[in-house]
Amino acid sequence: MAQIAVLSNGNQGQQEEKVSRTGLGRYIDVVLTSDQLGVAKPDPRAFELACGRLGVPTRAAVYVGDQLEADALAATAAGLRGIWLNRTGKTVPSGVEAIDNLTDLPSLLEDLD
Repeated sequence: MAQIAVLSNGNQGQQEEKVSRTGLGRYIDVVLTSDQLGVAKPDPRAFELACGRLGVPTRAAVYVGDQLEADALAATAAGLRGIWLNRTGKTVPSGVEAIDNLTDLPSLLEDLD
């Protein structure tokens, strides 16, 4: 079964409140933040520590984020499958996986089942 985590550079309490307020708490296994981990994205250690907390090797993890550099590229550099949530329709650089809406994610991840 897949695990879902939030990895944010934001404050732990603030991020937990967002997850709760949006009703996503039932889908999220863990909320991890830079203040909790002691390191922030785009540092590869943030992604590595998050994967470690989930007990998942980086090569088996998928990370989706809305910032090209700090999320998608940094996750890919750390060994995860980085996917850029490109809501604004910016040009997608060669070699970058991107979606423009989270509803597109399941079809992109079908190969994980």
